[in-house]
Amino acid sequence: MKKIRIKTYTAVLLHDRGRSRIKVISLSGKQRAIKTIMAMENCPRSAIASITTFNLKQDEK
Repeated sequence: MKKIRIKTYTAVLLHDRGRSRIKVISLSGKQRAIKTIMAMENCPRSAIASITTFNLKQDEK
């Protein structure tokens, strides 16, 4: 059975009034997380200054 990896991405967005951080949970990878952020915030790709990832801990049984 294949394990599902849940990843949380934190992005820094640049806008007219400064910077903001947003977190997105994605099962489909970094590119899908970027597309989700762009759709949610209605921003171009150039507005995303950085995006970092870390894995959530999973309980192993």
